[in-house]
Amino acid sequence: MTKKRGITAGCMHGIIFSIIKRAWKSVVVIDWKSVNTYIFPLALLAIHMVLLIARYIYALFTVGYQIISNNAVYLLLAVTMPFVLWTLSTMCEKFSYAKIKRMGLWVCIVNALLTLFQSLWFAIYQLTAIPIMGIEINAFMTKGMVLALARIVMLAPLISALLLIIVPLRKVLSGEQFTDHLDSFRIDHVVNMRKNKGVAYDIPIMRDVKNYGKVMPMYEEDLFTHLLRTC
Repeated sequence: MTKKRGITAGCMHGIIFSIIKRAWKSVVVIDWKSVNTYIFPLALLAIHMVLLIARYIYALFTVGYQIISNNAVYLLLAVTMPFVLWTLSTMCEKFSYAKIKRMGLWVCIVNALLTLFQSLWFAIYQLTAIPIMGIEINAFMTKGMVLALARIVMLAPLISALLLIIVPLRKVLSGEQFTDHLDSFRIDHVVNMRKNKGVAYDIPIMRDVKNYGKVMPMYEEDLFTHLLRTC
C-alpha cells in the first residue's frame, strides 16, 4: 500500500511538473511585447473591478454577504494574476513608461485589496451586522435606523483598514529609491525570455556593480547595436 502511494505521488508530481513546464513554454511563446496581447486580460481586469464594486454596493444596500465570494482559489487567482500581467507588461514598450507603470501597479494593489476585503466583509457581517439586525424594532428604533446603523458599522472598518494600508503604502511607493527601481524595472532584464536564447551569441563581459560584481551577459542584440554605434 505504501509503495502504491509512493508511485501515485510520483505520478502526480510528474503531471504537475509537466503542466508547469508547458505553461511556462506557452508564456515564452506569447508575444508579450505587443500591445494587442494585453487587450483581453486588461478588459477582464476592468470587468472584475467593476463587478467587485457592484458587489460591495449591493451587499451594503441589502446588508448581506451572499454575493461576496470567499472561495480560496478565486481569491488567489484574482489577487496574483493582475500582478503577473503587470510584470509581463514591462516588456511592452507602450506600458514601460514611468507613469503608466506606477498607475498599473496601483490598479493591481487596489484590485487586490478589494478582492481580499471580501473576507473581511464576511467577518464583519458575522460579528456586527447579525447582532445589530437582531435589535427589536420600536418607536425609538425604526427599521431604517437599524439598517443605517448596520451599514455604518460594516462600512467603517473597511474604510479604516483601507486607509491604514494605502497611506503608508503610498509613502513607500512614492519614495525616490523605490520609484527609481520601478521605472527601470523590466522582467526581460531579469529573466531571459528570448525565443532564441539557446542559440544566441551572448558574451559574459559585464559585471553588476550594485550586485557584488555579478557577471552579466551582453545579449547578442545589444552587442550588435553596440558594434553599430562604435563603427
